[in-house]
Amino acid sequence: PNPKPFQSKSTPPQFQNPESPNFDSSPDFTTLSNLLTNPSLEPDPELENALNQARVEPRPDLLLQIFNHFDSSPKPLYIFYLWAEKQPGFKFSLAVFNALINLLGKAREFNRAWALIHDKINASEERPNFDSFVIMIRRFARAGSLAFCTG
Repeated sequence: PNPKPFQSKSTPPQFQNPESPNFDSSPDFTTLSNLLTNPSLEPDPELENALNQARVEPRPDLLLQIFNHFDSSPKPLYIFYLWAEKQPGFKFSLAVFNALINLLGKAREFNRAWALIHDKINASEERPNFDSFVIMIRRFARAGSLAFCTG
């Protein structure tokens, strides 16, 4: 029997990268963990400034590891993702994008999730895929907001 997506605490397969190493003990993971859990950093400009000073390269596998580890902190992760997108050499990853959409939906931050999807739809390069919309529909359903999905 296959587990239903989004029902277990484990990372759903579409958010996993089988080639990603475990970053739990890497210096970058530790640095980002410390920044994201620092209560003295406000999630907006202060966190962004601290990320700039940390000089961490936002690789897709590292972002996924962070998103999976801090899945209950959507605002700092959202700011972290926006910061990562602005970094030179940032490579868009649908797995990372969909993990963030899932986190925002889980926290009922639907407006932010839709804004990200809308921005990517209008982008000339990478775009959301079918899974991005399935994630949103499932999160709306879990929140009891099916009228929004069908109307």
